[in-house]
Amino acid sequence: ENLGVVYENLPFDETFTPEEGTEDFRKTNKLNSWGLDERRVMDKAIGWIDGKGADPFFLEYMTSSTHHPYSIPKDFPALVPPGSGDGGQDRKSRYTNALNFTDAVVKQLLDHLKEKGKLDDTLVFICGDHGEAFGDWHPTNMTHKNYIYDENVRNFLMVIDPKKTDGPTAVPLVASLGDVAPSLVGMVAAGHRDFYGQNLFDPAYKEKIVYFHKNATPEKWGLRDGKWKFIAQKVGAPEPELYDLEKDPHELNNIADEHEDLVNEYSLLVKHWYVKLNKDYGDRLKNFHKTANVALSIDDLTTPGPKKLAFGYLKKKNFKESNVLNPEEDMVAWTFGVAFADDTQVDYEWTAPSGKKRSFKFKFEKDWTSAHVYHKAVEPMEEGKWHLKLSDAGRTLIEGDFQVEKNAPLHSRRDF
Repeated sequence: ENLGVVYENLPFDETFTPEEGTEDFRKTNKLNSWGLDERRVMDKAIGWIDGKGADPFFLEYMTSSTHHPYSIPKDFPALVPPGSGDGGQDRKSRYTNALNFTDAVVKQLLDHLKEKGKLDDTLVFICGDHGEAFGDWHPTNMTHKNYIYDENVRNFLMVIDPKKTDGPTAVPLVASLGDVAPSLVGMVAAGHRDFYGQNLFDPAYKEKIVYFHKNATPEKWGLRDGKWKFIAQKVGAPEPELYDLEKDPHELNNIADEHEDLVNEYSLLVKHWYVKLNKDYGDRLKNFHKTANVALSIDDLTTPGPKKLAFGYLKKKNFKESNVLNPEEDMVAWTFGVAFADDTQVDYEWTAPSGKKRSFKFKFEKDWTSAHVYHKAVEPMEEGKWHLKLSDAGRTLIEGDFQVEKNAPLHSRRDF
């Protein structure tokens, strides 16, 4: 999901993703089509910690085994025997085994820190980025991208401070992932930090409305306000959902029709939250390409089709924006917007500085919110101002210009 772009723009000294490992590393440690044996990745993280010596360190480690298809290495013992078939029960068994394996990987880290005498001076924050569903309450709700019921979005945060000796404490706060960073910083440094969230350990912490969304089709967004849980679809006809979690914790009784004013208020709040947060998030990323950070309006978000258009090239599969391109650049047009309800053929009409036009169709699959489309030039591009128009059945969706100059740097040469 283009997380490489995010990490590129964060001040980490070093990053490692399995894709960056050698071919032999990937082949030897492969678990499934995209996951690797996390013990070997943790080995690399531990090696990095040891290289820091006595210096303070900050490590972020993102696990993958607890994501579908919930794989564990063949030499790791299963905690529970898998069921039969690929129904919810069998998935849950594999998920339980994957959780147990992930626990072992975390233990690998903690044991090493203890052995090196570093554990007592290390804070450990363990959290998820979403829940996981197995059809227990909503029969078609599997994994985490299909819905945003509590089994999909409810999360946890475990904080381990080895210096504390007063025993475990459970806190049932309604909080969000945005509160994790200020809570961590608040435990190691005094003074204000520019965070959206709040320090969970601050006596002045106050529960607020928390928001969530999913960008898998159909896109949905929602909020939690005390006992109220609101869910709506960004585009399309399905009715909004409202639940009283005190009376209906499994979200089985939609009472939106009984609270029209509340539904209207929450609908407006969640739209404004989405627009503001998207813009503010991009503003905090250094070198984030400017077109990606153009604010979308509420109308943009609730109608299908591309809403942003930028020109540039791909570097390590990540899009780099550049409005001035070399004639031999293997250039791409990047779009971002709202997914179409069905697969849709979009016309790409390129107009050269001389007025010469060439067109082709590109299929946007129904679950796509963004796309990279190559210019497909058969010869070096003309110098001067180019124009691209995207249209659907004669209706213009979006259009934009870029410049071609022979003195522009060449990043990715087109093979003519």
